[in-house]
Amino acid sequence: MLGQITRLAATVPGFIAGWVPLGNTGGANVSALKPMPVPASLSGLVPKPDIIRQLSFRLAALIGVILISRAF
Repeated sequence: MLGQITRLAATVPGFIAGWVPLGNTGGANVSALKPMPVPASLSGLVPKPDIIRQLSFRLAALIGVILISRAF
């Protein structure tokens, strides 16, 4: 349980920084930085990596976090 709580707390900063690899299941028994293959049954649901789009979204999320933190 503690492992999952720690992972949940690290999700947003990890996503913004790009540390969360594609295909990682997020289980407590799996390293948070370990890339894993996406199962064939789910490959149609997972978008192909688009670096420009990912960086744009991360930048927007980071700006949002900064603006929210400055409001409080």
